[in-house]
Amino acid sequence: MKRLLLVLSLATLVWAQPAFHYANARYGYSLDFPEGFVAQEEAPNGDGCVVESADGVARVLVYGSNNIDEISIDRAYSQALAELPVKPAYKARGKSWFVLSWLEGSTIHYRKTFQGKGSSNTFWLQYPAASKKTYDEVAGKLEKSFKPGDLTRAH
Repeated sequence: MKRLLLVLSLATLVWAQPAFHYANARYGYSLDFPEGFVAQEEAPNGDGCVVESADGVARVLVYGSNNIDEISIDRAYSQALAELPVKPAYKARGKSWFVLSWLEGSTIHYRKTFQGKGSSNTFWLQYPAASKKTYDEVAGKLEKSFKPGDLTRAH
């Protein structure tokens, strides 16, 4: 009985992860994670971190990169499309950003990148196709809250 209570207590801790705001000190981007996600340790160079769903089903990579070659949004978008292993299921572009989504095996990928002359900021959500309904909503929330840092300079 004590073991069952311990297991139930631990399960409650895993599932009861509160929503949180992540702001990257180095690149200045930020986004809001919904309840049930847990941030892992930030990368040693401060460019970002990995955030996982408490149940380990979904994963978000969030990071900044310096644009040392001053790649334009057009070129960054073209390169990202060319690097995809499959045809994207969804793609969209704005003046300084692009979104790509694709199915690779049984995993859905959703990537949004802001591109500037000096740097870029990206979040990349990966989740099982079997959980599409749940994590499509998460992708929408992440995308709406994702704010880039200063993209005009390197960091």
